[in-house]
Amino acid sequence: MRKPIRKRNRRPISLDQLSVVDVDVKFLKTGIGEIDYEIGGIPQGCILHVAGENGVGKTTCILQFTINALRYLPEDQKIGYCDTENRSWGRMIKYFCKEAGIAENRFLFFQPDYGEEALDQVVEWVEDPEVAIIIIDSLKGIVPKDVILKNLEEHEQQQGQCKLLDRALRSIIARIRRNNKSLILIDHLKEKQLNSFLKMKETATGNTVKFMSSSRWFIKASKWIKKTIKGKERKIGRMLNIIVPKSTVGPMMDISDLRFIFRRGISPYRYFLKRAIELGIITHDGKAYYIKEKIIAKNNKDFVRWVRSPNGKKAWDKIVSKIDDIDTKNFYDFIHTDPLVFDSEFKND
Repeated sequence: MRKPIRKRNRRPISLDQLSVVDVDVKFLKTGIGEIDYEIGGIPQGCILHVAGENGVGKTTCILQFTINALRYLPEDQKIGYCDTENRSWGRMIKYFCKEAGIAENRFLFFQPDYGEEALDQVVEWVEDPEVAIIIIDSLKGIVPKDVILKNLEEHEQQQGQCKLLDRALRSIIARIRRNNKSLILIDHLKEKQLNSFLKMKETATGNTVKFMSSSRWFIKASKWIKKTIKGKERKIGRMLNIIVPKSTVGPMMDISDLRFIFRRGISPYRYFLKRAIELGIITHDGKAYYIKEKIIAKNNKDFVRWVRSPNGKKAWDKIVSKIDDIDTKNFYDFIHTDPLVFDSEFKND
């Protein structure tokens, strides 16, 4: 005699048609015109994986981008920053908050003792409606408690780290999308790959994050920026390139020649000044900068001083807002009707 089949109480599944699903991913503006125009900015509802060599400026850039992004969000929205490396970034965070005009209490700072504690806090932030952006800096610092307490070999440590990350990310990836959060994971490259940037595929966490991230950014430094101070030539920054080898939410792009100054981030003026001259908002005759035939600055140094002055800041904010509106429309028009794709698709018709 056959045993009766038990009916399992299954969780009801919610099915939606594609017509009612929001297929467009929205982006948070970083305040850096080159990035916002080329790749949209920081994607919402996605995992962004940022990798680069040691000391290239990954943390400084991400802090600058995310704090600038708060300007475009409601005042109750915050950043959750999980510092697994236990470094002191307080002074830099205060600097970027002051530059962006953001209250410091909108930046939540957490330094965990071990990996499980860090990921538990990230899970809380994912469910918190007031936290819009979550940063883990860095993935290499997420070390399981067992690894800290026991003497394990290097390959066992990496296996434990990857398993912990894999389990945590799989449990929150759906909630990140549903709650429209931006999760930014900062990672390091393997030491063997630092000399050959073309082979920059392997990171310290292996393939654990590679397939779960919607977008990956590689940050590469090029030539030094030098300045003579008190008769001595000093290195004050570097030129950065941001390479996007993977993006399921926007275009894959190479952004080059970003002027990065140590502890000050990427210059936000160069791109908008260039665009303002192209659009005829500001005129430049090689000697001075003009707005409606009125001189505002004689050189680049005076221009920065003008932007930082009370009257100049108001005028500059209006110029940036106008350029932002134009570039945002151009960006979304591009990703919806990419001429490169459509020309190759229908060129034989």
